[in-house]
Amino acid sequence: MHISPIELDQASPVVRRIYDSHRSDLFEPAEEALLRYTDLLTTRPENVWDVDLEALSAFFSEEQIIELALIVATANWTTCINEGLQTPLR
Repeated sequence: MHISPIELDQASPVVRRIYDSHRSDLFEPAEEALLRYTDLLTTRPENVWDVDLEALSAFFSEEQIIELALIVATANWTTCINEGLQTPLR
């Protein structure tokens, strides 16, 4: 997740635990792998390494990983369009 230090400082305890999931017992290993991959794909896709895909493949099939990548990429694309056009939230 991408969050500024100020935002993190003002975040609720739940958001802090999610952000620091690698140091918490809040998520199961499959969820941690999924969150890490989603965060990397969203904020720094060039930093997705084989180890990240291997971590996913321990819990998900190849088809599920492809579907995850498509869902995350589509959500990111939609966000970019909405932000670029300053689409108001309903």
